[in-house]
Amino acid sequence: MPVDESLIVPTRFSLESGKEEAGKLLDRNAPTAIFAFNDVLACAAIQAARIRGIDIASATSANRSYQKSKDSLALAFSLFI
Repeated sequence: MPVDESLIVPTRFSLESGKEEAGKLLDRNAPTAIFAFNDVLACAAIQAARIRGIDIASATSANRSYQKSKDSLALAFSLFI
């Protein structure tokens, strides 16, 4: 499977930087998932989605069968839209 390098976004490990970069991804073509390196960047992606009116709880509820535990969210955040 080819990798779209434009979807790999380097960022500083801060809430503001993560929110800005996640927002850019969400503003382009809404991705089907966002992988965040750590909890701070996952929170930033959630905030960026909320600013844009994306309801994370509704967006992920159909995919809960793939989430075995909340512990897995500490390692990786998937935002299903």
